Parts: sequence; C-alpha cells; structure tokens
Amino acid sequence: TPSVSEPAPAQPPRPAPEPVQPVAPPRAAVPEQAGPLAKVSIAEPRITSFEAEIRKPVFRIGRASDNDGVLPVAATSGVSGHHCVIHFANGRWTIQDEQSKYGTTVDGQPIPKGQPFELHDGAVVGLGPKLRIQFHIVAGSNPNTPS
Repeated sequence: TPSVSEPAPAQPPRPAPEPVQPVAPPRAAVPEQAGPLAKVSIAEPRITSFEAEIRKPVFRIGRASDNDGVLPVAATSGVSGHHCVIHFANGRWTIQDEQSKYGTTVDGQPIPKGQPFELHDGAVVGLGPKLRIQFHIVAGSNPNTPS
C-alpha cells in the first residue's frame, strides 16, 4: 500500500519585480506635474475663513459655487459672484477683474476691469470694499526674480 505522505506545500506566488526607482525622488509638497502653484488666503476680515491652492493656469474667484475659489461671504460683502480670475502664463502671474460691481485692487491700487494686472508674491488683493486676500507663490516663476 502506498504510504500517505504530507501534501506538497503550495508554491508561494512569485515575487513581483522590484519597482524601478526614479532618478530623483519627486518633491513631496509640489509634484512636478502639478504645474504652477500659488495660494490665496484671507488677509482681512479675519472672521471669514478661506484658503485655496491654485494648481491650474486659470483660477476663478468669487461668491458663486462654480468658481475655483469660492468665498464664503454674503452678497453685502461687495464680492461679486464671479469677481476675478488669476492667470499663470509665460512664467507670470496676473489677475483680472471680471466686471465686478465694486472692483478689485492690488496692494490698494484699483486695477482696470477686464485687463490683466501683474501679481507678485505677497500681494494683497482687495475684492470689493471690505475683503482682502493675500496671494503667495509656492512654485512657478515669480516675475520679480530671475527664472
């Protein structure tokens, strides 16, 4: 009679080939494929909370829910539904007022409606008479420094 032997152990699955390591590890905070990156956040009034990362070349800001940066303020704030657009092109950041009722300022200077106006790192953007947001470049060219 044949002897009862223990069953052969199951073959372990073959290990997957080692993943190819990138030559230089990507930066954790700003992956290269993210493109230009800046942030906007409330400067005043401090009672309102808002912060947004700009990860695309056209970034719309206003009260309406279809903006990229939706400001949580009432219509009485002076911020329009579609107030302004921040653009990144050719290594430069600009902002354009979208025919808002109360206008847009950069560092206290009113900007012309419908025309691009250059933004610099740290600029304070006024949206209407009361709200101020601060613009910070995180990655991408800064027009004030060599590329």
